[in-house]
Amino acid sequence: MEENDFRKWYEEHQKSHEALGRVTIGILTDLLKQRGIDYLSVAGRTKSLESAIDKSVRKGMSDPTTQIQDFCGVRVVTFVEKDILQVARLIKECFHVHPEESADKSVELGTDRMGYRSIHFICDLGEERLELEEFNSYKNLVLEIQVRTVLQHAWAEIGHDRSYKFSGILPQELERKLNLAAGLLEVADGLLDTLAQQIDRYSLSVSRRGHDGDLNIEVNSITLYQYLTERAGKMGWPFLRATISAEEKNLLMREAQDFGLKTIRDLDQLVTEQFLKACEKRGKSPTTPLGLLRLILMFNDIEKFLITTWGRRWSNMQLVTYKILIQKYDRLKLNESLRKRGITPMITFWE
Repeated sequence: MEENDFRKWYEEHQKSHEALGRVTIGILTDLLKQRGIDYLSVAGRTKSLESAIDKSVRKGMSDPTTQIQDFCGVRVVTFVEKDILQVARLIKECFHVHPEESADKSVELGTDRMGYRSIHFICDLGEERLELEEFNSYKNLVLEIQVRTVLQHAWAEIGHDRSYKFSGILPQELERKLNLAAGLLEVADGLLDTLAQQIDRYSLSVSRRGHDGDLNIEVNSITLYQYLTERAGKMGWPFLRATISAEEKNLLMREAQDFGLKTIRDLDQLVTEQFLKACEKRGKSPTTPLGLLRLILMFNDIEKFLITTWGRRWSNMQLVTYKILIQKYDRLKLNESLRKRGITPMITFWE
C-alpha cells in the first residue's frame, strides 16, 4: 500500500479506533470493579499516524491497515503479579482473544534474559457484545490490551521506550547495568507478589480465628477492618463502599490506638447490648468502617473520645449518630459538650 493511501485510510478510521478505546476502558473498569480486582489504572491510546507508518516500514508490511493490530491500545496496570492472572482471566472470558496474535513478553525473554515484561492480548469486543446496536460499529476492529504490574510499567516506560536515553545500542558495560536494573525490578515484583499473598493468608487466618471466637488478636488495619465489616453485617448496616483507602486504614488504626484499644476483644467488649439496641432503634444506616468505629467509641465514652481520639478531624455530627448517642447521654449535656468543642450536630430540621 502506498503511504498516501495509508494516510487517507488512517484519517478515515482514526475516530473509530479512538471510540473503541474509550468503550473498552469503560468495559474493563466496570468489570474490574465488579470482580473486586485491585488495579492502579486503566488507560488507552490511539497509535499516531507517524508511529503507524514507522511500524509498517520497520516490519516491511505490505498492508498496514490489516497487519497493524494495535491502532487502539488499552493498558491495565496492576499492583502485583497475582492480580495479572485475574485480569488475564477476565479478558479471556469477556473479550474475544486472538491467541495466535497475543503474547506474554516475559515468556519470550526466556530464562537467561531480563527486560520488557507484559502480557499483550489482541482481541475484539466479542460476538455477543458486537450484536448489540451500540457496539455494532466496532465489528471489524481489533485492539491490543496490555496487562502489567506497576514495576513492569516503570521498566517499560524507562527501558523499553525508544524515546528515552536508555534505548538503542549501548556500550557493553552500560547494557549490563541496564539488565541488572531490569533484574532488580523483577525480583522486587516477585517479593511484592509474595508479600501480597502472605497478607491475604493472614487476613484469612484472622477471619477464621474471629469465627472461632478468638478475639485476642492485635489491633491493626487488617483486623479492625475485618471486625467492623463483620459487625456491620450482623447489624444490617451496609458499608457505603466495598473498599477503603490507605488513609482511612491509617485513621482506623490511629483512632483505635488513641482510645487505648490493644486487641479486637477490647473493641468487641465496647459493643454492648445497650449500643446494639440503640442502633437497632435507628434502623439500617449506611456507614463506613471509620464511622462505625467512631460511633462505638463515642457511645462507650464520648468525653474520653473527644479528649483522646477526636483530634479535631471533623466538626459536624451526622443526625443518625446524634440520635443514637442521645439514647445514652442527656441531650442538653451532649449538646453542650459538642458545641464547646465547635462540633455542630446536624439536627436543625429534626428538632
